[in-house]
Amino acid sequence: IFTYYFLLDQEYFKKQFFNLIPIGIRDIVLDLSKEIDNVIGNYIKGQIILSFIISVFTFIILVMFKIRFPLFIAIINGFANIIPYFGPVLGYVPALLIALTESINKAIFITIFFFVLQEVESGIIAPKILGDSLGLHPVYIIIILLIGGKFFGAIGLLIAVPIAGIVKVTYNYLMKKIF
Repeated sequence: IFTYYFLLDQEYFKKQFFNLIPIGIRDIVLDLSKEIDNVIGNYIKGQIILSFIISVFTFIILVMFKIRFPLFIAIINGFANIIPYFGPVLGYVPALLIALTESINKAIFITIFFFVLQEVESGIIAPKILGDSLGLHPVYIIIILLIGGKFFGAIGLLIAVPIAGIVKVTYNYLMKKIF
């Protein structure tokens, strides 16, 4: 109900929020918030692309190994991959359980595939896609994820990259305005 009313009167709340900001810096805050919104949107697009790639690779391998319900498992794996630490495991478990009902060899191959896919995704694909979507080098993405995970755990892994993007945009915006 709260969300319904909030979305229904979104312009009213925007106006209320901007009335709290002093007139002298209102335009600056508005410009900066638009750029931050763009960065967060790019991050979400990057995550969607990443999920799609994971789903496609999962689907192809499951079809190759003739595992039942490949599309369903691929979609679960793609969505679950967004969750740090536990997401890849959540995506792996259904595939493993179904593979175990068919043969131990299929289960072993599926386990190897999911391990390799997760390593390639987290070490190569994700930093490249997220780096491109935020305008950061993939090495910086890896460092940001390591720092976020080390200090804030799973939550840090979720929010570290968007926060880094926001910091980058804010810094660039301020430097452009100052110099």
